[in-house]
Amino acid sequence: MAHLNLSGPGLEIGPSYLPLVPRHQWANVETVDHASRAELIAKYRDHGLAQEELDRIEDVDHIWTGGSLVTAVGRSECYAYVVAAHAIEHAVDLVGFLQDCQTLLRPGGRLALVVPDKRTCFDWFKPLTSVGAVVDAHLRPTVFHTPGVLLDHYAYACTLDDRILWAPGQTGRLSTQFAELSAAGDAIQAGIDQQTYRDTHRWVFTPASFSLLIEDLAELGYHSLCEVGSAPTVGFEFYATLGKATESRAREPRIDRLLRIQAELDDDALRREPLAGALEQARKEIEALRASTSWRVTAPLRALSDRLRRRAADTE
Repeated sequence: MAHLNLSGPGLEIGPSYLPLVPRHQWANVETVDHASRAELIAKYRDHGLAQEELDRIEDVDHIWTGGSLVTAVGRSECYAYVVAAHAIEHAVDLVGFLQDCQTLLRPGGRLALVVPDKRTCFDWFKPLTSVGAVVDAHLRPTVFHTPGVLLDHYAYACTLDDRILWAPGQTGRLSTQFAELSAAGDAIQAGIDQQTYRDTHRWVFTPASFSLLIEDLAELGYHSLCEVGSAPTVGFEFYATLGKATESRAREPRIDRLLRIQAELDDDALRREPLAGALEQARKEIEALRASTSWRVTAPLRALSDRLRRRAADTE
């Protein structure tokens, strides 16, 4: 938030019960969400939120249920800042989302994003979003997430010690949220039949991969934003502030950017623990096999096989 002019008119996308720019502190801010305040309160009450959390939900100025954000707001080039926490990863069309935010910003305006880091949430097993996938989604638009996108949640969603969010470097046992893909059949059919939006994380990032994606899309001409500020991962999310580019910038060599992304993914501390658990399970299975009757009965055959292999090796 350090890079924003919070005194100017602002727009917060999807503040829900955790507004980053609450009206009691910053009166000159509007909100856009997928439902009215009353509907949001009813939704989150059903989710078990406490009254204190429900009281944080503010009046919604603009309802956005898909399509153009600019159309939902009804004007352009009017905001000093746009804030969106945990919104961009849900966008059906990520390019369209960036273009809309760019259109809403007045000259000198900033877009502040809070984004989940795939290394510290249930997206850990998902492959990083590629620039090609983002461009495909923009050039071949759909109203809702595709069946394959919905399927990916069932295929890759995980937990660390039964938690869907964790801190950087935290170790523990990784587990899949869905043991078998058979549960995904309904999701695929729902994706085919859907008449209303079904939510999921479509896009997956680390800080370095997100930064490169923003630059790539700008270089390809899909938007005119550039990164003017960022903050590393804190908890399970990182921060990026974008502004309208006023001049071209020298780009760091692409190989260096890609290597930085790979370095972020080489998180051995997190990988070691699940591997240790898998090895321990394999060790127990081997011990059980060796203690079994069939293992003892077939011992002479294994010994003979070993001798024959050694003899064959000696004659080579």
